[in-house]
Amino acid sequence: MVGVPLLSACAGGDGAGTPAAGILVDPLLVPIVDPLPTPVVEPPLIPVEARDDYRLQWGLDAIGASRAFARIRARDGQDQEGRFLPPGIGGYVVIVDTGVDREHPDLPESLVLEDLFFRSGQDEQGDEFSHGTAVTGVISARYDLEENDVLGVAPGAVVSVIALPLGSADVTRPYTPIGVDQLQGYGNYLARVLARVPLKPRRITFTPPLPVPIDNPVLPNAINLSFGQHGLIEDYTEASLRLLAALFIRAEFRTADGEQFVHVVAAGNANGFGGGCIAGTRHCEGNSTVHTANHFRATSPELLAGLPVHIAELRDNWVAVVAVDRDRRIAAFSNRCGVAARWCLAAPGAGVPVLYYGPDLDEDPPTPGARGVRGVNGTSFAAPHVSGGLALLEHAFRGDLSNVQLLDRLYQTAEVTPDPVPPGAECPAHLDIDGDRSNCELSSLYGRGMINLDTAAAPVGTLTTGGVQVHTGLPVAGSLLRGGGATGDALLQALAGRELAVFDSLGAPFWMDATRFVRDLPAHPPALQSSVADWTRAASVPSARGSHFSPLQAYRGSTQTLAITAFASAGGMQGLGVAWTPTPGFGLGLGWLDESDSLLQMRSSGAFGNLGGNSLIAGFSGGLDSGPWRTALAAELGVAWPAVDGPLLQAAGPLLSSGWSLSLQRQGVYNGTLQLALQQPVRVEHGGLQLQLPTGRTPGGTVLYEQHHLSLSPAGRQLDLALHWTTTLAGGELTLGTVWSHQPGHRRARADLSTLLNFTLGL
Repeated sequence: MVGVPLLSACAGGDGAGTPAAGILVDPLLVPIVDPLPTPVVEPPLIPVEARDDYRLQWGLDAIGASRAFARIRARDGQDQEGRFLPPGIGGYVVIVDTGVDREHPDLPESLVLEDLFFRSGQDEQGDEFSHGTAVTGVISARYDLEENDVLGVAPGAVVSVIALPLGSADVTRPYTPIGVDQLQGYGNYLARVLARVPLKPRRITFTPPLPVPIDNPVLPNAINLSFGQHGLIEDYTEASLRLLAALFIRAEFRTADGEQFVHVVAAGNANGFGGGCIAGTRHCEGNSTVHTANHFRATSPELLAGLPVHIAELRDNWVAVVAVDRDRRIAAFSNRCGVAARWCLAAPGAGVPVLYYGPDLDEDPPTPGARGVRGVNGTSFAAPHVSGGLALLEHAFRGDLSNVQLLDRLYQTAEVTPDPVPPGAECPAHLDIDGDRSNCELSSLYGRGMINLDTAAAPVGTLTTGGVQVHTGLPVAGSLLRGGGATGDALLQALAGRELAVFDSLGAPFWMDATRFVRDLPAHPPALQSSVADWTRAASVPSARGSHFSPLQAYRGSTQTLAITAFASAGGMQGLGVAWTPTPGFGLGLGWLDESDSLLQMRSSGAFGNLGGNSLIAGFSGGLDSGPWRTALAAELGVAWPAVDGPLLQAAGPLLSSGWSLSLQRQGVYNGTLQLALQQPVRVEHGGLQLQLPTGRTPGGTVLYEQHHLSLSPAGRQLDLALHWTTTLAGGELTLGTVWSHQPGHRRARADLSTLLNFTLGL
């Protein structure tokens, strides 16, 4: 019979050199010789009030989980019943551990999909501490508003558990690394475990009210391995580990596009190992003949966690996790990152509240099947903070980033204080990233640093709209659509409920409410002064406020038979107008507008490009005298051809617009002129633009777009009803008036009533 080395679960010690661990063995080769349950280090219950801000769970607060959740919640909104979707939806983690208590009230049974039993793994009965339930709860526990509840890092994630037989570590024996001759059996066993990793549909549409699964089976985000094997990675060579690594690599499943899951491995709890070490062996401090009196210094992760140090093929998707305590310092029992710093993260692992399933320790003798919350130590419970973090980021980025990219984002956003470099010295190569050895970028204790999910879920650097690839777009700052008077609320209406994907400096996608890019003009004020100035005389077009030419107020009718007006402005507008008045009181007009940086007063900038265009406007006016009353009617019809040079906007045919006014006027009313007028300012009646709406990205960095027609016809129609009285007074002109405006600004808004008192003195 060939022996297989023992594998210890990474439950922790008490910080004083007494670890709590389990033994993983292959039942076909080595019988379980120590069936004792893994001891719980902190027996008193830790009350954890269930709050969605996580403040009373120091671990979740330390990694910024609540703030990351708040970002996702603000973006996704609520479902039809007013509930926020749990963070982590769309994420998927496989846990290899002792099993899981699926009936625990704080575990979402519908999301713990499977409880697979590898070889002689058995369903847990609650007579031993369920290490797997504790690990699972760190990821996916969901509070039910009762006391002593625990909330997971990603309670909306799906979890599959592969159950293995575990025993306990023998802390009466000194720390003994696994021998090179035992590595093949070790690798064979774990390779068979990895071959059992189940797949699930991963893609989910995150549109409220309910997420809709899409049948697209891919790999999990992470496989959580909260166990290990004695032996520091720095004490082995690539040659000795190559066969072991080959078994892992061959067992891995990859999708057609190369996607793979991330191995999240507990770094180990060997520092100050309870069994001590034999004097004179590597990393052993002390010279006592009693091994328990010597102190073992775990300066790097255990063998399994540290494989990327020697095996380059595993460096993209393999990470060791060390434990920190409440003070955010390395836990006394935890292995350090050491030579594995490039592939190592830190997470809470001391005094962590976890779901408990096991014997009721308050009973004498203990009775099996107790459920609740307990505090524990161990890198076993630091690792699932990282696995859950990957699932949470899967939700945050809607599956647009690969698992390897999610891990790299954790690296890039982790909080780290690099090791200092003494004067005249160089940074050790394993702590250097940029090649400048005068300073370090990594920490020998924490590696890449403490994970920060808030920073990871937030934009890093400059946001861009994306081009063909994520790093080829234009900055979001300055990318605006500015509505014009003729379009009213059309832009807001057309973009309501739409999202626009933008990308940070690391290429991650973020989704913004598309209406945030709209700067709308205020609603039309009632045309008081213009109606007084223009409607008291015959005109070939409506008032300045109601005309296509109102931006310049340069095109007017004439009492002459024929008038031609040409104009140009520093603002990039030029045009030509022709007015023909064959008889007094009747006129025809034809105009041409060329706008280089606007279209009917609408403007765009940045990623939306520069909007301009040409317009052809035809108008007529007519008046009729009947006794003391004069009736006047004027109308315009415009056709505009947009021109756009931006990546997101495209022309989509001509725009049709209109404007008109109808007035009734009488002179000699109390020595003045009385006028009643009804007017519609210029309004786009039909047409729009084509919007290339960025919706996300592929893992390869290609930006995805959706064609969206941007109608420029507003939802409302402004109608102004004005009553004015004008008289001469003291050498000037006095006007009193009131205007009732229906749907001001062509918006479906409440009517507006305005009054006017105006005195003009002629000099």
